[in-house]
Amino acid sequence: MAKQPVSQIGWFHAVVNRLSGDSGRYAAEYDYDTTPCIGCDDYCRCGKIVNAKVTSVSVSSLFSTLTDQRGLGKSPSKNVLLFWKYCVDRTLRAHKVWQPEHWDVGISDGYYGEEVNGGYMERHLKDAIICSINKLAVAKTMGDMLLILLKEEYGHVLPELKEKKWTIKMVDRDSIIVPQQDHYRRLDSEVVKNYTGYELPSAVVLKNDDETFRLIDGYHRLAATEGKDEVLVLVGK
Repeated sequence: MAKQPVSQIGWFHAVVNRLSGDSGRYAAEYDYDTTPCIGCDDYCRCGKIVNAKVTSVSVSSLFSTLTDQRGLGKSPSKNVLLFWKYCVDRTLRAHKVWQPEHWDVGISDGYYGEEVNGGYMERHLKDAIICSINKLAVAKTMGDMLLILLKEEYGHVLPELKEKKWTIKMVDRDSIIVPQQDHYRRLDSEVVKNYTGYELPSAVVLKNDDETFRLIDGYHRLAATEGKDEVLVLVGK
């Protein structure tokens, strides 16, 4: 892939600004109890929120909020846009933003007692994601960005990936060779299900000498494309 477009760098900064604020607070589902009224004249105005906890977090909802294109200026090419969204999505998932224990319930005073105003990502997680996004923003090429993503998720980059040139393209699903069949058979079905309808690149693959491709990353995402003739992938060669 070519040098990172300047417009995309600004879009990464927009994601950081949104994370720094309250964007995404409605991505969390929560549960709570309210204390009984202790003698208000008409409507209860003394209720307190207790036992509040986040029960689930929608990665897709948070992703949609952070990558909303409104106010970001002219849209880049289709593949640049896809890769920008891919980077944001993979960063969120690498940091496991769906785990409820990393979110708190926001509580504020209202005219009718305390009220809930959304779920809030814990500061340490937000800071970690912002750090990752900033690394992507200063990367020189899209290939460098992909290696940053892989290192964030796995802790290291496979040596054979470092000198490759990368493109986004549709390939025949049957042309993708899955090298770790045991891992593929043991995939968490719930994680696979969560990738149903995923519109971003489903896998990172390397081009073989023939017309086949070797799967490097994206086992769950590829499994979610079962039944499709073609899939969108990142190809290194």
